[in-house]
Amino acid sequence: MEKTQLVVLPVFHYMDPSDVRNQRGTFAKAFVEHEEHLMDCIGNVQTWKAALTKVTDLAGWDLKDSLVLVYEDLVGMDSCVEEMLDSYLAEGLDGVRFVGICGMGGIGKTTLAQEIYKRIFDNYEATSFIANIREETKNRGLNSLQKQLLSKILMESEINIWNILEGINLLRNTLCNKKVFIVLNDVDEDVQLGALAGKHDWFGSGSRIIVTSRDSHLLKRCGVNDIYSAKGLSNDDAL
Repeated sequence: MEKTQLVVLPVFHYMDPSDVRNQRGTFAKAFVEHEEHLMDCIGNVQTWKAALTKVTDLAGWDLKDSLVLVYEDLVGMDSCVEEMLDSYLAEGLDGVRFVGICGMGGIGKTTLAQEIYKRIFDNYEATSFIANIREETKNRGLNSLQKQLLSKILMESEINIWNILEGINLLRNTLCNKKVFIVLNDVDEDVQLGALAGKHDWFGSGSRIIVTSRDSHLLKRCGVNDIYSAKGLSNDDAL
């Protein structure tokens, strides 16, 4: 990638990206075995470790984040999606809208956001679905999430951002004239939203940003236009 400008798109297939980054779990065991059997090639093993660490910074796909997207005929989903599209996202209108999806863990916030994303992402110049922000902030930091967002928006694998403030400026300057659709999934701190989608004027007219969170007070503090309260299934749908 660095020498020949190849595009690298990692796919984490039944593998936690953080285990790849830090060579934990099965990766740690595998490297110990390699080092024991390849004592004269330790330099190669170190190169492999560095490469695996670097590849986790690239925009890619984690199987566990994609499974819901392939499900067909999700029960009780159509009415929720239609309500979001008609009453909350208001796609036909100009301006920029931030919409929150709020509810307890496991009630279906992510599934709803993924289904909306699947149905309307073709209507925008650029799109990005950033999953598991709460967990990824702890494991990789906000700077890495900024890189991921820009990589997916610009379809570029190598984005250089040295600190959060630089990332904010780059996001704002890059996206201010683009009609984008972004989903920020599982936000639990104001600073996360501030680093990834701070204000309406970061984005071009017609842009829509969905933020899922368990914390309705956080969404209100961050100035979303509307908050959709995720609901459990009706009795008929549950049956």
